[in-house]
Amino acid sequence: MKPVYNSPFVPVTLWDRGRMKKRWLEGTAAWRHEWFRKRVKIRLGWFLIPAFAFLLILIPTSLAFTISYTTPRTCLGCRSLVFLVYTCAQVPIIAASTWWTYRSDTDPIRTIRGTLRSPTALSVALLLVSAFVAALVLGASLFASFTGTVLQLTGTLSNCVCSIPAASWLSRGRLGELINLASDTAQHRMWSFLWSACGYATVSFMAVMTYLGWWCQMVLRRKLYVEISKLSEGLELGRD
Repeated sequence: MKPVYNSPFVPVTLWDRGRMKKRWLEGTAAWRHEWFRKRVKIRLGWFLIPAFAFLLILIPTSLAFTISYTTPRTCLGCRSLVFLVYTCAQVPIIAASTWWTYRSDTDPIRTIRGTLRSPTALSVALLLVSAFVAALVLGASLFASFTGTVLQLTGTLSNCVCSIPAASWLSRGRLGELINLASDTAQHRMWSFLWSACGYATVSFMAVMTYLGWWCQMVLRRKLYVEISKLSEGLELGRD
């Protein structure tokens, strides 16, 4: 099949960008030099990159979880459970992405095709278990992010079932749970200071991260411009 783009650089999915950049860099002539590898290598990158990625998710979701958990009645309910499921689902996704980038040199699609061509009982069992875990994690992440947001915006999570603890949903005594319909109680006023603090902290965190992202891309753009200018100056000197 003929490639659409007449260039060695082709669009890839966001999931594959980091891995493709790493593969491209390792295939350059500069990668053969030890000084270049030491300069571009990120120490403990396999640990620091996923740790920072999870931290960017953990901080805002933990603040949102705190607000939902402490909203009377104080318990693990529908709202807080949505944030908890989403945060927990990101852990295996980030771990899988990191492993795929740093430790896997093969294409998972090719691995699956090779397994199906010459199947064994163990390989098929591992493939089925991996597919089940991946579907479970991705399903939980999509449900918590998309469906959870829609349910929050439409007010569906304000029903009576979500007003009782999640541990009581399947218990025999769930019909005896008390539901407080008031929205301006002493508990609401007591926790209002914490809610405001979490809201301000979330807005501040997002503003700082946005500025750092803008600053980082500006620095990289200037460095790229300087390096390209050096290359053009070298070509002009070679012609002279």
